[in-house]
Amino acid sequence: LGLFNSLTRAVDRAHCITCTATTMSTAATNLHLQVGNALEDDDFGDADAPMPSSSMGMPLSPLQTEAISLLRQRQFKSATTVATFELSQQQAQHHAGLDRNVTTDGISLAITYEILADCAARTDQHRRALWLYRRASGLRHVAASAAGISPKAAAAATAFSSSSSSSFSTPAAAATTRTTRSKKAAVAALTNADISKMRVGGAGGVAEALSPSEANLRLKECRCLSKLMAFLEGSSVLEMSVPSHSPFRTYAHSMLLGELHTVTGRNAEAVACYLDAVRRNAYCLEAVEMLSVLDAKLVDVQKAVEEGIKLRTRKREKQQERQDEDGEDAMETDDSNDGLLPVQDLTSALFLAKKNNCVAALEAYRKLDSAYPANAYLLRKIAILQLYTGDESSAEVTYQRIRQIDEHCADGMDHYAQLLQQKGAIAELGQLSHDLLALDDKRPEPWAALSLYHMAHHDMDKALAFIDKAIALDQDHAFSHLLKGSILLGEQRPTHAIVSFFRANEISRDMPSYEGLVEAYLAAEKFKEAVCTAKEALSSAPRDPRAITLVGLALAQAPSNPQSAEGKERAKKALRKALAIDHSAIRPLMALVGLHEADGDTSTCIRLLNDAIEGTAVSGSPATIAGGQGQLGRVQQDRLYTRLAEIHIGSDPPNYSEALSCYHKALSMNHSCADAQHGLERLERVMGGAQEGDSQEMQEGDSQESYQEA
Repeated sequence: LGLFNSLTRAVDRAHCITCTATTMSTAATNLHLQVGNALEDDDFGDADAPMPSSSMGMPLSPLQTEAISLLRQRQFKSATTVATFELSQQQAQHHAGLDRNVTTDGISLAITYEILADCAARTDQHRRALWLYRRASGLRHVAASAAGISPKAAAAATAFSSSSSSSFSTPAAAATTRTTRSKKAAVAALTNADISKMRVGGAGGVAEALSPSEANLRLKECRCLSKLMAFLEGSSVLEMSVPSHSPFRTYAHSMLLGELHTVTGRNAEAVACYLDAVRRNAYCLEAVEMLSVLDAKLVDVQKAVEEGIKLRTRKREKQQERQDEDGEDAMETDDSNDGLLPVQDLTSALFLAKKNNCVAALEAYRKLDSAYPANAYLLRKIAILQLYTGDESSAEVTYQRIRQIDEHCADGMDHYAQLLQQKGAIAELGQLSHDLLALDDKRPEPWAALSLYHMAHHDMDKALAFIDKAIALDQDHAFSHLLKGSILLGEQRPTHAIVSFFRANEISRDMPSYEGLVEAYLAAEKFKEAVCTAKEALSSAPRDPRAITLVGLALAQAPSNPQSAEGKERAKKALRKALAIDHSAIRPLMALVGLHEADGDTSTCIRLLNDAIEGTAVSGSPATIAGGQGQLGRVQQDRLYTRLAEIHIGSDPPNYSEALSCYHKALSMNHSCADAQHGLERLERVMGGAQEGDSQEMQEGDSQESYQEA
């Protein structure tokens, strides 16, 4: 009886291994797909390690086990060496013509190739990794197709696996064993084929993946193609091998495909891929951010988020059912409503910010911040919006909070560096640059901060060199392109600045990129382009005072012609509208003052500036910052006093005593205000009996500086 039981167990074990290795039966495919579903939940969590083929009924060889262990410990050279010995042994056994299960040998060989490919990819040998991944995926595909598996059969098996958890001992499994023996001759050509050039499915086509392992290999292959800048080929391979209807498609495939489409400018296809990623995983916030950048419809994104949350709930319910059937203790989870995060609120806030509705977005993020305090991600969003709304003092406090929460955070610190540079806090800027460089010198933020540090020291050559370094590290870093455009514009190179601002606007169509582009067009005397760009900014944010100000600036600096008077009036009207929307907006105020100064209406200029200083602006209501933080800050008021001093100097006759008083008030509020310091020095020279031409020169210089500032 004991001998009989031993023989029975041995036969059952051999039967199970044979059924799984061929992967033809519905039950075997069911298990194969269950592995794929687990991988889908984990987003191929260990994407660098090959698939655990032992879970599919076929144990790994000892050398493969050791190579995978070395790979997971990041010992890539040792793992490669061990895997090459395994590869030599497998090829020797094949050439010796040993009577073995050829399909199983093909899958085992594919695992070895995948180990070698993972090692190559992690050591930046992407072309070699690409070749190895293609061999591995080709072996996987030929093994499955020779066993009779088709995409339809795989999809049917997926549907079956979702409703049943059948064992191997089924009639279909027995039929599989008999069919496999009859197909042995067809599979024998498996390793003889030129796998590296295998593209089943027509001329230049790519076969659809027949297993989750093959789908994962295609994903890794396309990542290599992306590293090799072959974006079109990568998107084509991924679309054909793992289409949206494939049972092995995961949100990792959709995310990569969306990135490839975005790089190649296929925005509509990218939106579809990112929506698919969100439907598969509602917490894929990177996809939500990209959808907001690509101008997707908010309704579609919110619907996809809802579907993703429902899908996650269904998966958890099925997992609970399997645990109940297996008699396992279920993990206690609070997933009844799947309210892990307010994804819908985050989505709304992201879209408000991308639509340049900064005030509403700021309110939404503050509401989230009250529910999730001390969250560095939310605080970064709040700080950027505070900068956009002109609340620089609050933005500085927010960035200091971020540094206290996470001193190793580099995200968004380039904006903080620019804030310190504008404030004149050179020592703090130098320390921030040092900390960011020590943290990670492979990111663009440290080099952007270093560029700003040299800008503060008026060393524009080094500033330009460092910002070029930042761009070289990340071509899609919008802030680096913005900063380079600002440097070039300050160096009187507007044509080159246009290129940088245009690239920044391509990456992120936010208001700073529009502002820089309009300024560069005006400096290059491309007035038509400036007006068109300003109107484009206005169409993206109709109620944003910054966009309205851009239209006013573009119209105000139009060339002299019979219609120039009408253009100036339209410019004044636009600037007044911007001030009516945001009484604290200093840029339209300065531009409006400049227009009245050009007309010789200094009394109106003085009235506008005094009203702004007193907090009444143009409408008579208290001037508050857009975020609701009170009256115009001290940094704002020192600029107003400096500009008022310039107007007093340019009045007829000049009022030097009032100008002197205004400069002193500006410096008392901000002792590092460079414009006030330079203006005071020139005024003292004039009042001290300098040459008479200095007064006229001073007026012209002040007028030019104020126009550039506006």
